Amino acid sequence: MKQNSFNVDFYLWMRFAGDDEAQTHVEFPALLDRGAFDPARPVQAGHEDGLSYRLYRINGDFKAHFDLHDYPFDTQQLHLLFQNTEQRRELVTYVIDRFGLRLADDGSSRAEDGAYSGLPLWRFLGVNYFVESLSSGSTLGKAPLFGAEARTEFAGFDAAIMLRRSSAIYMLKNLLPLFLLVLVVFATLFFPETMFRERVTIPVTSILASAVLLVAVNSQIGDVGYTVVVEEMFYIFFVLCLMAMLAGYRHEKLRDAGRKRVAVVSDHVAQIIYAGTVLAMIVVLYRRYAV
Repeated sequence: MKQNSFNVDFYLWMRFAGDDEAQTHVEFPALLDRGAFDPARPVQAGHEDGLSYRLYRINGDFKAHFDLHDYPFDTQQLHLLFQNTEQRRELVTYVIDRFGLRLADDGSSRAEDGAYSGLPLWRFLGVNYFVESLSSGSTLGKAPLFGAEARTEFAGFDAAIMLRRSSAIYMLKNLLPLFLLVLVVFATLFFPETMFRERVTIPVTSILASAVLLVAVNSQIGDVGYTVVVEEMFYIFFVLCLMAMLAGYRHEKLRDAGRKRVAVVSDHVAQIIYAGTVLAMIVVLYRRYAV
């Protein structure tokens, strides 16, 4: 996730009429290792049913753009896009091999058993295939095109692998300490008057401890320019800790003023607000992301 890349090992095949190799002169713009694919070196080549057949096996790292707004309840699409920048779209078009891919009626595909077993934190949803095109308005330095507005379209093909993060496993492995801190801070709202110091120091210590957890979580996803869901969970906890501190301070002030009954009522209100906020957050997350 930090490198915004993914590794994939897959097959690419083409069947086409004639012996012209122009159809195979494609490139993967997101492929980080350019040496991982050479259109001139197929794994298998020949003729089948009157068509030329080319088979490639590609194993390499691809650049990706992950959407982490819903992290760790996110669903990601990993795109495998290739394009032919030598032949115009009206000359070469890549179509979906529905029979060779054994696609369902909706055009989606299910992976073979074990194909994604190496991703224990992810649940495979399916693969969708799309016919793409690359449009270019470049003049290519040719004088006759300087005043023209014509665009050149090149053929392409896209496969989108859809994965959903196993949020329950992630939260158990990474956020269990935060859940325990939530319970510890909530317990301070029931402390007796003799434990005023603990009612203040425990929320402060919990904020510091959860801040360390937040740094560890952010280190897993790298730098992003927006707030993700897991960060919002931490921020809500920080507010609850501050409320618990203020509730303890208010209780002590009311008790010193001889208003013990009001102090007890104030504690009950703080307990209801704290528990209600936690339950509301759980309900919102469940309704939004439960599948």
